[in-house]
Amino acid sequence: MTATSRSIASAVGAGAILASLWTSPLSAQTSGADGATPPQVQACLDSEPSSDPAASLALCREALPMAQTDEDRALVHLWMAFALVSTGQLDDAIAATDQAAALQPTTGVRNAQARTRLLAERFDEALGFAEAGLRDDPESMELRSTRAELFIALGRGSDVIPDLERLHRERPDDIDLTVTLIDLLHDAGQPKKRDQILDRAIARAPDSADLRLARAALQMPIRPEATLRDLDRAIHEAPSGDAYALRAFARIAMDDLDGGRADLAAIPDPAALSFVALIYASFAAEAAGDLDSALVFAEHMVEATGARDLAASLARRGRLLFLLDDHARAKADLERAALLDPEEGDAWAGLAALALETDPAQAVLLYRRALDINPDDAAYAYGLAEALFWSGDYEGAEASYASLVKRYPDDAEMHASWAATLVRLDRFEEAERPSARAVALAPDNPEYRLIRGEALYLLGEVDGALEQMDRLAAAGADTAYSRYVATVIRRNKGDYEAALREADAGLALAPDDADLMEEKGGVYYMLDDPLSAREWLDKALAINPNLAGALFVRGLVRGELGDAEGAAADQAAAIALEPSLAEDL
Repeated sequence: MTATSRSIASAVGAGAILASLWTSPLSAQTSGADGATPPQVQACLDSEPSSDPAASLALCREALPMAQTDEDRALVHLWMAFALVSTGQLDDAIAATDQAAALQPTTGVRNAQARTRLLAERFDEALGFAEAGLRDDPESMELRSTRAELFIALGRGSDVIPDLERLHRERPDDIDLTVTLIDLLHDAGQPKKRDQILDRAIARAPDSADLRLARAALQMPIRPEATLRDLDRAIHEAPSGDAYALRAFARIAMDDLDGGRADLAAIPDPAALSFVALIYASFAAEAAGDLDSALVFAEHMVEATGARDLAASLARRGRLLFLLDDHARAKADLERAALLDPEEGDAWAGLAALALETDPAQAVLLYRRALDINPDDAAYAYGLAEALFWSGDYEGAEASYASLVKRYPDDAEMHASWAATLVRLDRFEEAERPSARAVALAPDNPEYRLIRGEALYLLGEVDGALEQMDRLAAAGADTAYSRYVATVIRRNKGDYEAALREADAGLALAPDDADLMEEKGGVYYMLDDPLSAREWLDKALAINPNLAGALFVRGLVRGELGDAEGAAADQAAAIALEPSLAEDL
């Protein structure tokens, strides 16, 4: 069927973007004065402005002088508008719809004028055209739908809920209308009515992938596990990138990393995802450990978003750039996000994370700003605790971690961080319980086991501490610090040969670790090998001349080697750094 025998409503099947623009007919027929459509006009109307907009524009520009009736000319202008929308030339598209309206000011064309302006985010202007059209045709469903979208874009969605409910009763099988209405009811805090309408719609159209996706999206933030049935059905009925993106998030939230990764891989074109699906895909990819893919989705978020969501999209991209160590671009995105929307908490939290390494005191202020915006955000609260810790405010950090542990009693990281902070405060007995809880919750995490071992060591429970260090070594997760603790414990137990092996293993991991060098020198001193002791103590002090313990032991070694003057100098320097060492003379 050619466009000459189509209404505008059916002709817009040329593409999804076009279908969102026009829904009312100009007339039933287009033809010239002799009843024949000029071939140039027919070629324009047979073109595909969504898939090949450049060719469509060329054909329609050639056709315009050949059109013989106002209706033909109006249709050509509209077809040019379709193509201009597809190429992003929205101002020119608006001009084309205005030219069509000057020729044929029908309801459908007025709707086109409003919708092109909606796409260009000229919302107030668009609303004026929609309202003008409704004055002439107050029952136009298309204009009422457009007006509803404009009210939503202007943040006044609740004002049109009554009219949309009436529209829904008139068109209960209109899926797009149903989805719009349930979104508004959701935003208006009317979950009961929302769910009733959505459940009835799914009962009428159980095979509708769009409706099942809508229900999954509503449930996802609170019950991701409840979305799988709808998402499985949606993918079975009509596989789509959006459905795979949402299911990837749901699966990963349920610890099905392989399933989530498979769904992410099944997304055919990230650029074609809806904005909501891009959000879920980005977070799913991050949780799956694929930061590069998460960034790709975030890049598309920034490209796809309107002005209202741009700050959130920039903050998302900024966070991922930070995680990928692209700090310059991360800072630019996060600062722009905070400028666009000072109430975008993720922007302030991202800037705080950037500041943490270089200026933890500034990070504290930025995390507090984020928490002022969203006091219940656990990530912000945890970031604040970290910033307080690294700024040296251990009391503040301890209070923050203690509060977080109450909120999240099964979070291993919270317990481990709390224990580490208590150790810094020399509250070793209090640190024992959260350190044990962290290891119980995550027995394979080497960092938590190290914190546990340190707490036990400082409590004097050396056997328990050594067990933790040995487990780290057996798992290949040892660190220079874990080997250092094991060296100290074995030296204190008099197992000097084992202590040397621990020190050597630590130095293999960190050849310039002055603390391990100091311990190795001390062990050689205990083994009555002053020359080897002097060698390692010299190495330690060359790296860190303020090691009081190393200076003191080297003084003893020098004394044994007959260097009384050097011995006195080392011991004096040691006591100056740590006066309590005078008691050991």
